[in-house]
Amino acid sequence: MTQAQTRNLLATLLALAFLPLCAFAQQTTGNIRGLITDPTGAVVPNAKVIIHDKKTNTSLNTQSASGGDYEFKNLPVGDYQMTVEAGGFKRLMLNDVRVQLNQTTDVAAKLEVGVQGESVEISAGGIELVDTATTNLSKGFNERQVVELAQTATGAGIYNLALIAPNVSSSGGVGVGTGGSIGGQRPRNNNFVVDGIDNNDKSVTGPQVYISPETVSEFSLLSNQYAAEFARSTGGQFITVTKSGSNDFHGTAYAFFRNRHLNALDNLQKTAGITRCTTLGDDSCMPRSDYGRFGFNAGGPVYLPRFGSGGPSVYRGKDKLFFFSGYERIQTGAAAGAGAIDAPTAAGFAALDRIPGLSATNLAILNTPDG
Repeated sequence: MTQAQTRNLLATLLALAFLPLCAFAQQTTGNIRGLITDPTGAVVPNAKVIIHDKKTNTSLNTQSASGGDYEFKNLPVGDYQMTVEAGGFKRLMLNDVRVQLNQTTDVAAKLEVGVQGESVEISAGGIELVDTATTNLSKGFNERQVVELAQTATGAGIYNLALIAPNVSSSGGVGVGTGGSIGGQRPRNNNFVVDGIDNNDKSVTGPQVYISPETVSEFSLLSNQYAAEFARSTGGQFITVTKSGSNDFHGTAYAFFRNRHLNALDNLQKTAGITRCTTLGDDSCMPRSDYGRFGFNAGGPVYLPRFGSGGPSVYRGKDKLFFFSGYERIQTGAAAGAGAIDAPTAAGFAALDRIPGLSATNLAILNTPDG
């Protein structure tokens, strides 16, 4: 085997090592569909429809059918630019067309009569796009909402966002699980998916891994009438899609910290006479309660060294291959308070001592004042 063949074989094996071992049914994409019409409302067949992802510089195109309708399926979530072209009409450009997770975005395009070289540009960012293709009752949270909404700062992270969605209530003490009661179901019936992969803890109902909000592209909650791929659970479907790289390098670093020196006394502590002192062992002092969360993430095109004819060079993944990675660390610390212990009276110990089979040694330890 020549050196070139060996190098190609190693590259192939390396590529296979990064391939997924199995496929999962849960979708991590969305759809776009719509109807193309002229100023009179008549449908426009054979119009060319192009969607473009500016982040990765990728495009897809299709043609409207005889009824003027078009559709793009299984698109990664995000914002797209859509262009519609037809003979005898001005080119229509729609910016910021949002593809949402597990939803079909209905985008109607009304063309104006004119020369095809002329363009009409419209921003779809302020348009409330409604999914009319399914009966799903769902609530989606985009990248900005996931990071900025207060529910993501503590506890179960992004899954707390479900509590502000319709058809959701706090479960209280009923049932074990995470995410609240969805449509009247117990939390133990909820299902958790990350990038199409099962994320359910098999021992205690809830997510196996908590995803940092800083690495989430979109979070969606389906609460009823979901499609067949979600038939495994009767509760809410908690679906998370993580970020991916783009043609530009982007990164963030963040830190969140709180402790008793920064926190204010709540009303219960004030009523109990707790103060902000920090004397060790003083029960009247505010107890230690530390919480720190910090991390970073980065993404962009992949650059790799390449060897071959002409000497070493660099493989540039722009428009083709991207990466995204994140790291987060959580540190906590709390003071454990001393609790009261109930013990039998002397008469009670005497009664216990008369019971056959009880350990006299253990009873003696319990009956010792310093025990």
